Amino acid sequence: MRIDTLNYLLMIKVNGPSYKKFNFQKAYDFWANYLPTSLEFITHHNQESTWRLSDGFWAIREEPPSLLWLYVNFFGVNEKSPTVLDTIVMSGLETSNVERRARLMEKPLEEDSRMLECSEQPGTSLEKVKMFDYSQFSDVKSIGSRKFVIVFSTTFKDRRYANNNLQIDIKTIEQIKREENIYKISWRELIKIANGITNRNGLKHLHANNIIHRDLHSMNILMINGKALIADFGVLNQKFSYTDPQYLKRIIIDKESDIYSLGVLLLELTSGVTPFNGSTNSLIATIILQNKREKIIANTPTEYANLCTKCWSFEPDQRPSSNEIKISLEKLSTEITSNVVENNIIIDNDVHMEIENTNNENSGKYQRTYKPFLGKYCIFLFVVIVFLSIGIDALQLKNSETEKSQRIIGDTYCLIGGYEKSLADLNKSLEINPNDVFALKIRGDVYRMMKRYDESLADLNKSLEIDPNNTEALRIRVDTYRMMKRYDESFADLNKSLEIDPNNTEALRIRGDTYRMMKRYDVSLVDLNKSLEIDPNSAKTLRFRGDTYRMMERYDESLADLNKSLEIDPNNAEALKIRGRTYYLIGKYEESLADLNKSLEIEPNNTWSLWARGGTYYSMGSYEESIADLNKSLEINLNYKLIQNDIWALNARGNIYCSMGRYEESLADLNKSLEINPNDAYALRFRGNTYRSIGRYEESLADLNKSLEIDPNDTRGLVGRGDTYHKLGKYEESLADLNKSLEINPNDAYALRFRGYTYRSIGRYEESLADLNKSLEIDPNDTWTLRTCGDNYHKMGKYEESLAYLNKSLEINPNDAFALRYRGNTYFSIGRYEESIADLNKSLEINPNDTWALRTLVNIHRSMGRYDKSLEYLNKSLEINPNDAWVIEHLVDILRTKGRFEKSLEYVNKLLEINPNDAWAIGHLVGIYRSMGRSKKSLEYLNNLLEIDPNNAMTLRFLAGIYGSMGRYEKSLEYLTKLLEIEPDDEWTLRDYYMMEIINGFWKVVVLDVCVLLNKIVTALKSKIASNISVALLL
Repeated sequence: MRIDTLNYLLMIKVNGPSYKKFNFQKAYDFWANYLPTSLEFITHHNQESTWRLSDGFWAIREEPPSLLWLYVNFFGVNEKSPTVLDTIVMSGLETSNVERRARLMEKPLEEDSRMLECSEQPGTSLEKVKMFDYSQFSDVKSIGSRKFVIVFSTTFKDRRYANNNLQIDIKTIEQIKREENIYKISWRELIKIANGITNRNGLKHLHANNIIHRDLHSMNILMINGKALIADFGVLNQKFSYTDPQYLKRIIIDKESDIYSLGVLLLELTSGVTPFNGSTNSLIATIILQNKREKIIANTPTEYANLCTKCWSFEPDQRPSSNEIKISLEKLSTEITSNVVENNIIIDNDVHMEIENTNNENSGKYQRTYKPFLGKYCIFLFVVIVFLSIGIDALQLKNSETEKSQRIIGDTYCLIGGYEKSLADLNKSLEINPNDVFALKIRGDVYRMMKRYDESLADLNKSLEIDPNNTEALRIRVDTYRMMKRYDESFADLNKSLEIDPNNTEALRIRGDTYRMMKRYDVSLVDLNKSLEIDPNSAKTLRFRGDTYRMMERYDESLADLNKSLEIDPNNAEALKIRGRTYYLIGKYEESLADLNKSLEIEPNNTWSLWARGGTYYSMGSYEESIADLNKSLEINLNYKLIQNDIWALNARGNIYCSMGRYEESLADLNKSLEINPNDAYALRFRGNTYRSIGRYEESLADLNKSLEIDPNDTRGLVGRGDTYHKLGKYEESLADLNKSLEINPNDAYALRFRGYTYRSIGRYEESLADLNKSLEIDPNDTWTLRTCGDNYHKMGKYEESLAYLNKSLEINPNDAFALRYRGNTYFSIGRYEESIADLNKSLEINPNDTWALRTLVNIHRSMGRYDKSLEYLNKSLEINPNDAWVIEHLVDILRTKGRFEKSLEYVNKLLEINPNDAWAIGHLVGIYRSMGRSKKSLEYLNNLLEIDPNNAMTLRFLAGIYGSMGRYEKSLEYLTKLLEIEPDDEWTLRDYYMMEIINGFWKVVVLDVCVLLNKIVTALKSKIASNISVALLL
């Protein structure tokens, strides 16, 4: 945020939702507190027209009447209102007429005002700027004053205007301590000035409030009674000597850009000379993009020099925060023992960085020139803005035949993003001089930014063959290798940098981060630890180490580093999002959400933070909020073509859709993700889970198998495949996956739950309970595990234990339909029918189509003799699934019990349509016919079956039974004899056969065969009781 948006903030404050409750005293405090802090008196401006007050004063067109009322009161229109001025000279306006007289009239620009074209800069929407010569104003009168400001009225073009100006004799930093071309300042005063620029009322204050100055240089540091204050928070008037090279490349300004400018300022405090004095903007841009800086002057304390160097690091993430700088300066103020820094400001060229003879103006000596200070009354500016032109001089050059001109032009095109034009000029330069180290390096960087990595490496390799110790070329090649994921080569370059300087904290940090990207966390920690031994208060290194600990699941250590990093740099969006993710991983979702919200306030379009917050919302059950974040992330990815981020967001959203039961949308997202990257293990795993959720188990297995080929140790993938095998009834395969998952992570509560569930399915209840209870030690409030334990104890007949677990589960979630159903079943088993019915009915209110709960209610009411109630639940179940055999069987049984044979027969026939060989249905059909006195119908039906399959044992058995019950024993014996030919060792057939022989009078045969019969029965049943009977009979 820019301070030149302060007025817009006030407009929002006045016109916002709380306008009716607006307190003008608070508004005054808000305004007045900012003015002394920033020393900024914002000039109001507009490109087309203004508003006119009836008394002749002019204000901003964009201001609403309510703000205009406030503005006029601030400058003393109302004596009773709080004002900015100590003394008031009334302008003829009456307080009661303020609102009436704040009548608005549009006024076009003056025809004779001078216009400047300008590009739109961050923080302003101006297209034209209006400037006036101070001599055009007349009848200047003072109307009030306070502290550093004096307010005038003046006449211009027969109209009256209000103007505010500084009324104190202020020097800029570049004017201090110069006598006869000698720059002389005590270290104590120098550190005091540096602290004034950086301290709680300076840059640290701005950055803490997410304000970027953007234009920090020596002319914008005002010295008032020995106190340094930052000024000129207006529109950007870029000075290339102080400009962040990353801004020149990316056209983006951030807090790190201010830090770069501050580093240059700190150097200038020791030299008294503007960096690269006398050079053109295009040349300065070329120089700083080569990572060349002014040389530190002799006798500068090492700690101070190191601070300057860190501040102007080429890479923004290697620069310290304003808070870190403040800490360093405070330390320096107590440690530096030098008394005075003195420098001749007519400086030999060797004091400055040699610029490879590209700046002919700098050869020999040069004299620093000064603009005269304009004194007490500054030029009156109705509006001030300067058009920022990046490399404009270089772009205006015609293509020179010399390789240096072509090289400079190519570099300038590169820094403004004109890569194709840059390549054209650099190619021409290299045709003239193929071994130009600088041109090769720049072209290598251009290729890198165009993602033409192989060509980038070719140029950088050649450049480094010529100049092996060029650290800038090494740095670019490190970045190129990292982008290509060629980490070994990246390490080689980093190692070389560290051979040159073993204590290079930046190189150690980058190498440590590269190891982290390779998942070599232990080695990463070695470098990061060493870097922090050298510089223990580096917020960035602490952040990197915190992230490494997070990846190692050492969450306490991760949080310790991230907390310290955020103490040093409280508004670092990167550290906030990493800490937010760490909190998420340990289940602290509220803390996670707080950090991610703050991170997104600072960087609203950070897709990683949106993705992470979406994950946190998902874990909190806030699916709609999660989807909203992921949708926004995907919109940003689409605009910026961030393919990798697109994959992450698609995977996350697909997984959430699956959790919401929106399976088609889930598959759409995951299919799209896999079109981009067919080998994305996460997408394959998520799609496998979705397929499992909709019963497409073979497709689920195919995806999960492929996912585990890519990442064989993915515990979530192993658990997912184990669950799919479980659904298919392949319990051994399920256990194999779950065992492997738990070998990798023995304390994975998720895997323990599923293995416990699998053991339960195969009746290994003790092992199931061991896993489930261990899972509960890790996550005591997991309702799924609690209710599964409850069901296990029920199956083991331990009903009290079952109720204890189920009660706890329902305390946590009273509306868990499964837990209610399980508890209802347990109550049924111990005869507490009414409590059982209450739980099951509540379960059905939550899930009306739960056929399992309906079946249990059927059994309860049947046990209580309430057949009509049982029939009611059976009919409801049949509406849900018309072919549910269990339901139809119970309908047949109850209807037959109630003597409703015709209806019962109707359902038996339906069973036989589903399964013509259903013995239970055939038995009931025969029984019903007999109950109805229609035995012949039974025989007719069975004989028809026998004609179809003469050797059908079940049909023969039914015929033998019917004939036996009819007293036709010979016929029964005939069918039993045939049945024994098919099943000679069936004990029940043998029993019935000999019973028929006894009935038919074949005693001798029975006595002779009885031992054989009993031996067969003993063999068949393998029962001790049967054996004892055999012995008794033989005796």
